[in-house]
Amino acid sequence: FEEAWEKHRAGMHIMLRMGSASTDLPRILPGFVKKGVVPHRLILVSDDITASDLKEKGHVNRLHSEAMRILHETGGLSDEQAFITSLAMCTLNTCSYFRVKGGAVRAGFRANLVVHRSLERISPEIVINGGRVIYENGTFKPEFGSQDSSPPSPPLAVAGPLDFKIPLSLIHI
Repeated sequence: FEEAWEKHRAGMHIMLRMGSASTDLPRILPGFVKKGVVPHRLILVSDDITASDLKEKGHVNRLHSEAMRILHETGGLSDEQAFITSLAMCTLNTCSYFRVKGGAVRAGFRANLVVHRSLERISPEIVINGGRVIYENGTFKPEFGSQDSSPPSPPLAVAGPLDFKIPLSLIHI
């Protein structure tokens, strides 16, 4: 926590990880909460989650739930306050860090939304992407295939030997 606090005070964004191998979210977030600071520069990340953990425990919803628990228990936030603060750390703060125009509902932002009914667990009922409903009540819309398939991916370009050519002017001996 001390290292994260020092970096935060220097103006850095702090990525709180909760993956399969490395989990610092429960060790660091309570320190920020105890200091009365849950800043816009805290970001919840999961970059090392195994497929089995992803299936059994979830992904961003798992991070969100754990952060909510910490915010509620350590900071005494209400369920609603913990939900909104944790959700911002999963969405708005991340978009801000990566300078992506999103993470909030407002004019000029694309409508990419997940609609759900519970404060305890994010379980999508409707997913809107680019202003279009692509998932509703357990079913993907026909243009996006069934639950067993995903939207078609663009063809991958295959690199050839000339793609690795380095101009002689860039080589310093």
